[in-house]
Amino acid sequence: MKPLAPLQNSTTGITPVKAGVQKFLKRLDSRTYPGSRSGIRGNDHRGLLQRAPLTVYIAVPIMLLIIVSCAAPGKNLFVLMPDPDGHTGQITVTNQGGTQVVDKPGDVTVVKDALTPPAPPRPMDKKEIARLFGAALSAQPSLPAIYLLYFKTGAADLTEEAAKKIPEIFAAISDRKSSDITVIGHSDTMGAKPLNYDISLNRAKRVKELLVSMGVDPLAIETESHGEDNPLIRTPDEVAEPRNRRVEVTVR
Repeated sequence: MKPLAPLQNSTTGITPVKAGVQKFLKRLDSRTYPGSRSGIRGNDHRGLLQRAPLTVYIAVPIMLLIIVSCAAPGKNLFVLMPDPDGHTGQITVTNQGGTQVVDKPGDVTVVKDALTPPAPPRPMDKKEIARLFGAALSAQPSLPAIYLLYFKTGAADLTEEAAKKIPEIFAAISDRKSSDITVIGHSDTMGAKPLNYDISLNRAKRVKELLVSMGVDPLAIETESHGEDNPLIRTPDEVAEPRNRRVEVTVR
């Protein structure tokens, strides 16, 4: 089994590298993966399909698709894997012979052909999963790193504790070689709404300035303001809530 390059796209997370898979990729948006008159549906799932002797499709929740070639004849394997956070959804494998639902992490169903119903799910040994799909799983991008920075009331001044996190954020950007950083400013409900929007934007800009001063490419950082519209802690109007006076930094 030889993994090929990941396929990605700005809307679905997948980009075709062969014109011949365009129609397949369009059907992927419906969360149905047909092939040889059989299909797979998923809900917040991470499924691994070993397909032989045809192409192998491996689908994960972030919609990374990896194509793997396999020489073992006459067998299709669908393996359900948990998300990186431990959550597991389910996959539904369907062909002309019937339907099988896989909802336990590490379970596999086998499809012999288009007319034979998918086999009942059974646990698959972790070593076997690693042997068959290790390269594909290791090719997945890391989860975003998210940081919360808190601010003094009515200003774009970081609290002392929050200021200490700036080097940590810079280190994450450097380690990941990130060029996709989002900085979103927020406020509590004290004061007028338009003023809180401006304060939140200034907070986001302040964090960007600090990161740029450390060497981060300014073009890699996008700043936004949510003002008081997206509180971490919901409060009535005119409530000074320090946890809402924040900037959220996402490093991808």
